[in-house]
Amino acid sequence: MPAKYQIFKDGEGKYRFRLKSGNNEIIAVSEAYEQNSSCLNGVKSMQKNCSANVEDTTVEGEKISNPKYQVFYDEKSGYRFHLTARNGEIIAASEGYKSKESCLKGIEAIKESCGSEIEEITEQKEVEPKKAEVAEESKPLTAKPIAQSTTVSTQGMPKGDQAKKTERSGIVFIGNKMPMDYVLAIITGLSSSNAKEITLKARGNQLPQPLTLPKLLDAVSLKI
Repeated sequence: MPAKYQIFKDGEGKYRFRLKSGNNEIIAVSEAYEQNSSCLNGVKSMQKNCSANVEDTTVEGEKISNPKYQVFYDEKSGYRFHLTARNGEIIAASEGYKSKESCLKGIEAIKESCGSEIEEITEQKEVEPKKAEVAEESKPLTAKPIAQSTTVSTQGMPKGDQAKKTERSGIVFIGNKMPMDYVLAIITGLSSSNAKEITLKARGNQLPQPLTLPKLLDAVSLKI
């Protein structure tokens, strides 16, 4: 596939052109233009000046006049070049190269593509790819809450209601039911098992300690 010039719209809706090689790699990209006709004139200017001499600014040497290719080193991107018109304006600039040799080969590719066809693809905007992608931060793992428990003491209840001590205490698990359900469960546990105390267990929410049965009943607006 031969190289070709492409006129397109960037993310801001402005016109640009680029030269693509036969293997679909971008060799150089132009500055932004407000009008399609101005961008087309930029392509013609590049074709007209594509045989310009090369000035290597990475070494000491004689400066040459415009039009010219200028090779320079960019700390962020590596070796790059741009083509400058006779009036000193930059027509197009290259991507970054790891080596100067590859950068000079890019210039030679432009010189071999002076008469390449021009293709317009301005129907939709193209978003320029980001130079560096930020890795998505991993979200911290959230451990499941450990079951919390507290003991409801019968201390404070009328003496006649206190049951004899048993070998093991009853347990009431706190969930999403109505508070009255747990009050009834506590009373039932105390009366049926003759337990002196009831242990409340819940997931996620810390229960106040110690929590007496009268306090629990007051929390649900009941009187004992």
